[in-house]
Amino acid sequence: MSAYDKDFSDAIYGVESDGRYVSQARLKTMLKYEMQLMEERISREAHPNRVFFSYANTVATIDFSKRYKGHGWVGIRYQLDPTRKEYDEIVLHVRFKQNEARLQQETLGILGVNLIYGAFYKYHKPKKMLKYLYDHIDKDTLEIDMINFSALILRR
Repeated sequence: MSAYDKDFSDAIYGVESDGRYVSQARLKTMLKYEMQLMEERISREAHPNRVFFSYANTVATIDFSKRYKGHGWVGIRYQLDPTRKEYDEIVLHVRFKQNEARLQQETLGILGVNLIYGAFYKYHKPKKMLKYLYDHIDKDTLEIDMINFSALILRR
């Protein structure tokens, strides 16, 4: 789902208390909302072996005057075991170093695919997952300056 317009985003996810759109709080609101929709629409009784996930990002790309390079929050809420009610979560903050919005969007797309892959296949090795996040991304184009692993991800 895309919510490029602020009014559209507010209609879907509500208004954040601080009024910001590119924030960790907004990302977490998006992940929670999308997961709730999935739980409402896909019956656990009919599909007891399915694992759920939601991926979201909220990003400001480079501005028109190219003074502000852009940054954003990227995250996934997911489960590896369909019998657990709790979700694991990985949240990243990124800073773009590219000078074109289109290139930043492409990098964000690759990062999203890498994050989804890493969450499901590299969760038990966080250092290795960090390496996989940069797969097919030049380290000079993106900086991951914060990553947070939540829930039981590291105890498996």
